[in-house]
Amino acid sequence: MNKGFGMNVGSSLILMIFVLLCLVTFSTLSLVSANADYKLTAKTAESVSGYYEADAKAEMLLAAIDEKLISMAKNTTASGQSNSEMLSEALSGLDRVTIAQQDGEVIIGFQVKMDDRRALQVSLRPTFPLQDAGKRYVVTSWQVIQTAEWESDDTLTVWDGEDSLPLFNGES
Repeated sequence: MNKGFGMNVGSSLILMIFVLLCLVTFSTLSLVSANADYKLTAKTAESVSGYYEADAKAEMLLAAIDEKLISMAKNTTASGQSNSEMLSEALSGLDRVTIAQQDGEVIIGFQVKMDDRRALQVSLRPTFPLQDAGKRYVVTSWQVIQTAEWESDDTLTVWDGEDSLPLFNGES
């Protein structure tokens, strides 16, 4: 009886099943990671697209304000009106444009909606006396702001320190 040293079929089958389980696990993890990356990329692309659309609309509104300031500079007469009154009259035809006094200066502002939760807010300070050519305003703010109310997520139950920990089932 000559017993030869050989590998059993059972041990190679167990090794093959282990390798197959490892490959399935890693491929599942790769698929889940790729799906998460795709969702994040789509969300980022949507956000960037919304910003640049709002930016383009803000630039067009800024060009319309500049045209009004140019015509106001050409037609300036000594009417006795204050700068803010003249600006209110000149910019009255533009939608979403507000004029306010801040620290003794006139501020022109407007918002362009990006999505349900954000808007692009622009503020500019006109330079007086207004001139036909040259700098008619200084942009003081060009920023994204949150327009929706922040909603807290309080679904996580936190131990307040007074009751016993649920892990110990009331035991000290």
